[in-house]
Parts: sequence; C-alpha cells; structure tokens
Amino acid sequence: MKNYVAYYRVSSKQQGYTRLGLEAQKSAVLDYARYSGGRILFEYTEIESGRKDQRQELHKAIAIAKANGAVLLIAKLDRLARNAGFIFTLRDAGVSFVCCDMPDANTLTIGIFAALAQYEAELISSRTKAALAQKKAQGFKLGTPKPYDQAARDRSIAVRKAKTERKRILLEDSVALIKEAIQLAEFRKETLTIPDIVQKLTTYKLLTITGKPWTMYNIRMLLKVVLEEMNLKRLPKYREPYTPKPRSEHKPHKSENKFAVAETIIRLRTQNQSYRKIASHLCELGYRTSQDKDFTSVQVRRIFLEYNIN
Repeated sequence: MKNYVAYYRVSSKQQGYTRLGLEAQKSAVLDYARYSGGRILFEYTEIESGRKDQRQELHKAIAIAKANGAVLLIAKLDRLARNAGFIFTLRDAGVSFVCCDMPDANTLTIGIFAALAQYEAELISSRTKAALAQKKAQGFKLGTPKPYDQAARDRSIAVRKAKTERKRILLEDSVALIKEAIQLAEFRKETLTIPDIVQKLTTYKLLTITGKPWTMYNIRMLLKVVLEEMNLKRLPKYREPYTPKPRSEHKPHKSENKFAVAETIIRLRTQNQSYRKIASHLCELGYRTSQDKDFTSVQVRRIFLEYNIN
C-alpha cells in the first residue's frame, strides 16, 4: 500500500474562507488515493501565491514525505507552484510527487507542464496589471481599505447612530399616537380596536423602523409594550347599554295563541311558503315564542310537523 502526503494550495485568503477551491482539490486527491489503493498519512494546506517559493507548509509536507517514504500528492501541477525553476529543483532534489490530473507524467511532460504553468502565471499577471491601470485611469481608487482604519470606524459608528436615532423617532411618534388614542377612547368611553389604531397610524403616515406601514400583525408587539407602560391589560372596550324592545306590540305567548300560530303555519305552508318566510310573517303579526323570542325556520318546521295531521 502506498503512503501519500497531501498538499493543497489556494492563492488568496478569500479562497481559503470559502473553501471552494480547497474542497475541489481534496476531492481529487481522495479519489486518486482511493483508486490507487493508497492512504493519506498527513494533509497540509497553504494560502500563498503560486509564484512565490517561500512556503512553510510545502516544506513541512516534503520533510514528512521523505521521513515516511511517502509520495507528495497534489491535485494539479499548478497547485504545487507556477515557477518552473522551483518545480525542477524539487524534482532534482529527489522529492517524489504525483499530480492527480496527470499521474503518468514523466520527466519530459513535467518540464513542459511546469513551463506552461509559469507562462500562464505571467499572462495572468500582465492582464491584471493592464486592467488595474485602466481602472486607475478612469479615476477609481485602487487597493482595499484598511478594515481597522479609525476614520472608517468613526464613519460606521456615525451611520449606525443616525439609523438608531431615526428608528427611535419613528417609534416615539407611533407610541405617542397610540397612547393619545387610548386616552381619548377611555375619556369618551368608546371601544378602541387594533384596526382603529392601524388606521390612525396610516392616516398620519407613520411607518415602522424598517420603513413599512403598520399592519394588524406587526403592531401587536409595540401595542403590548404601550399597554404595559400605561398599566393596562387590554384596549378600552365598552358595550352599549341594552335597551329592550317595547312589548306592547308583541303578543305574549299564551296557550290560545299556540293554535293560532299552528293554524297560520299550516295555511301558509299549504300555499308553498318556505319556513323562513313563514317565520318572518309570524314576527310581523307580533307572535312570539314561549321565551319571548322571534320564531325561526326550525321552530316553524317543528310546529308544522307536530300539528299537521294530514
């Protein structure tokens, strides 16, 4: 069984954070080791440009490979380096390495592909410099701003404070209007509902902290806070006093009225009148049930079935 020491390399920290390039290299290396019947003893990952030769992780991988008689395994030749002289130095030093994309390469092909990798690096460098020069000529400021620059930090803090202040003002205006509506409803002894509050906020064009209109759903949390501040359990709710209908025009339920009601129901039913229309007609005549309520279609049907002997 062959022993391998895996070596992975990406060129930038961003590639190291996303791990997309690393995952692709690991997949290729693991597949090659599995199919060749070998095993990976150690793994080393480097974040460095392929044109630079000072790479600590690579030197560690080479030392471990020599000490264990293992083979240095890489996904592609350009992952090892994009400097032909550096690759030739490793080859001549007796370091055994295998590229997953060309495992049967010999001394000739290694030299050819190393030269191509170096040439590709030079092309990438020249294209990048030309593009940056063009952007600079257009007036763009090149380079990445310092993440811990004090001026940038102060600007960020100022922006956050301004956003917080705008949110506070929006909430204060909404809270003030809700409190005013609650106090006015209590003074007038009127019922106040959530739709009423939403309508008031919409009328005054007050928005949420995200700049959206208030609705019956997003206002509930704010309404809960307002009620707690006002020591209230719920919104004002008042019922109008019940005023019974005058009973002089009603015919109280008496035993002699039962037959009159039944006779009226049977007569109208034989005229193909619906139970609902018969119940409405009884109410117009002033007839009431034993509980002093209006007749319903269900009660009319029951009386009809009870007294109709045909």
